[in-house]
Amino acid sequence: MKTYSSKSNAKRAALKNTENPILVELSKGQWYGFSDTNEKLIWQCYGAINCPTCNIHLENGVTTYDDNKDNGGEALTHEFWCLGCDHGFGEEIEAATPTVHTGTGLKIEKNREERNGVKRPSIGGKCRIVWDYCDTYMKEHNTSPMPKHMKETALLQGWNENNAILEMYQWRKFNGLTKKSKTS
Repeated sequence: MKTYSSKSNAKRAALKNTENPILVELSKGQWYGFSDTNEKLIWQCYGAINCPTCNIHLENGVTTYDDNKDNGGEALTHEFWCLGCDHGFGEEIEAATPTVHTGTGLKIEKNREERNGVKRPSIGGKCRIVWDYCDTYMKEHNTSPMPKHMKETALLQGWNENNAILEMYQWRKFNGLTKKSKTS
């Protein structure tokens, strides 16, 4: 990001890209002309407008260390991560000591019921919770839950939305509730 020593120089450069630039003094004697409010917000969040590695505009996608870690992804090495080139920028994050997953104590049942090529999940697992919910929903409403309903329920219950929908479809297949392909 090129800065300018005077407000007028920043404005002149910014006018090449936009009609109404937003002029900001970044530090004493360093000016920049943002093309719009969104660009200014991007700079305020990430300290840059374009990725330092690939020079792609950051509105194309950035993830943060905290977002990635909270969503179960691998911890990143930098504060921010460009989704365009898959490189990090910003502060370097000290690598945490990797933890070894010892399991949740879920015992896989040996003789689980199998129908239509799908086995019922073991009792106590996250998948089984979704299946049990689908069983209850079917009994109460006399119809299968729909993906839209499962998204809402997953949000309310704190379930992984994608897993809930996937398990709903597996539950449907298990119960023979899938659409049959029509032959012509």
